[in-house]
Amino acid sequence: MSVSQPRHYSRQFLNNEGHQGLASVLAEVRDGDSSDDYLDFGALFEISDCNRTVSIDFGVYGSLATQDDRDELRAVLENARAKAERLRAELNAFVDVLGEALADVETTINQHDQKG
Repeated sequence: MSVSQPRHYSRQFLNNEGHQGLASVLAEVRDGDSSDDYLDFGALFEISDCNRTVSIDFGVYGSLATQDDRDELRAVLENARAKAERLRAELNAFVDVLGEALADVETTINQHDQKG
């Protein structure tokens, strides 16, 4: 594996133009480095809003020396994969419910417009 270039790098700004504050999502997957006895694979998902940042580490790193070490790396790898899938499912559910709630809010605003 090569350390030079990330396999995936993305930084997306979340706010619409004209809205203040820095909100962004950064996603990076690096193959990292491996040798005969050590693996270092990096993966990071970071959410920032103004001065708050949450970083979620999906990295897999450790010894390759023994079968127990390699089995542990496989367990960490599967945990990283499952963690990402749960994050995706929860974000999709949040977006769906938020869309419904925002439609209700818009209805309330429109009703107030009609009252004058």
